[in-house]
Amino acid sequence: MKILKIIKKKKSMYEVVLDTKESLILLENVMIHHEVFLKKMLTEKEIEEIQKENDMEVSYQKCCGYLEKKMRTEKEMRNYLKKDEVSKEIVERVIQALKENHFLDDEKYVNYYVNDNVKFTNEGPLKMERALIDLGIEKETIEKRLDEVPREVWEEKIKKIIQKRIQSNKKNSEMVFKRKLSQYLYTVGYPHEMSSSLVEDIHLENSVELMKKEEEKLRKKLSRKYAGEELEFQVKRKLYQKGFKRNIDE
Repeated sequence: MKILKIIKKKKSMYEVVLDTKESLILLENVMIHHEVFLKKMLTEKEIEEIQKENDMEVSYQKCCGYLEKKMRTEKEMRNYLKKDEVSKEIVERVIQALKENHFLDDEKYVNYYVNDNVKFTNEGPLKMERALIDLGIEKETIEKRLDEVPREVWEEKIKKIIQKRIQSNKKNSEMVFKRKLSQYLYTVGYPHEMSSSLVEDIHLENSVELMKKEEEKLRKKLSRKYAGEELEFQVKRKLYQKGFKRNIDE
């Protein structure tokens, strides 16, 4: 097959027109590598090799553009390539090239991920581990990096969370506050053995004030239905249910 025409397309792409009326859209560097020029004769095997290398180069450049926005894991890159319906051979070649050029490194990704999340989020080690596993990182790699973070760092993060939630607590009794806080800390990734002692040490200075406000609100609401001793009993019962420690039989 003979090359009849070479037409410049966008950026570094060219359309190579063959005498069979077929066209190849090729990157400039692929053309240079295979010495593709006007009137050159190409065999079917040569065209197949050129097309395969071009597909690989196009996919590689797309991946580099994808990586410019943020770091990615190997799993993310494989999923990205699959969306383009790239052949398995091309996927493996592109992944290998990205690794060799240090654009793809799961261990480095874990390091940056943990550093950023320790500094800028409330997340604890369990949540980070779950997220990284979902991104295709091996558990051993994740645990190795998380184990490098001193326990004091995690405890300091927990203390900041506790202080912030104490300041925003407007109605919960100390007992309810601690229970909800423990649940929240576990949700954001802190194991109970790491947070339990810090939670137990909490003493809400405004507990009495909160109880009085809640008592006033309950009395106003329940007075529509109860009166006298029955009203007092129901108020005390509701306070007890909400975690305010007051003798229900007073």
